[in-house]
Amino acid sequence: MVFSALAFAQSEVLSYFQHLGIASSKSKAARVVPVEIDANDPTIGFLLDGMDHLCCLVRTYIAAIRGYALSYLSSCAGRIRFLLGTPGVVALDLDATLKGLFQENCSASRKYTKAPG
Repeated sequence: MVFSALAFAQSEVLSYFQHLGIASSKSKAARVVPVEIDANDPTIGFLLDGMDHLCCLVRTYIAAIRGYALSYLSSCAGRIRFLLGTPGVVALDLDATLKGLFQENCSASRKYTKAPG
């Protein structure tokens, strides 16, 4: 969720500038439009400050975030392994390369998961 929040904040900043008429470097039609930004508008300051605060929190708690992500993925590994061995894998619509990557990750995650007992 943390990285989703950062992606959402980035999207909001890009959207803000696009609404002002400033095209991002990723846009297909690069256009230059003279724009006056209102210095009293707190919107962009609020967005950038929020992104900065969120980035600082990520740097502070990166170990906990990694631990949570690893725990989450290892808890899903059993279900993914089961799904890859059943006809239900058709529901995922995986090509052979992606299926192979899933299987590699599942086997690699076994060394991180603790055996019960």
